[in-house]
Amino acid sequence: MHEKNAVQVNGKSIEFDNDGFTTDPSLWDEKVAAAIAEDEGIDDISEKHWGIVNFIRDYWKEHDLAPPVRLICKEVGVSVREI
Repeated sequence: MHEKNAVQVNGKSIEFDNDGFTTDPSLWDEKVAAAIAEDEGIDDISEKHWGIVNFIRDYWKEHDLAPPVRLICKEVGVSVREI
């Protein structure tokens, strides 16, 4: 995130902490992801982007921590350089 503390989606303000994580993960959905991507200069989220996002979210839900980058690469089929 570019030092931004919130994005607006459908009239709702989605707030982020100082590390860029949503303060209320229950508000996250694909529209929020698209707003975040747009804020980061990504106009169109590709299938690879969604693969990465969904893998990380699923892994987090199961393990309560982010997956290692190399595991993301292996599971999603992207290179470390692409990440």
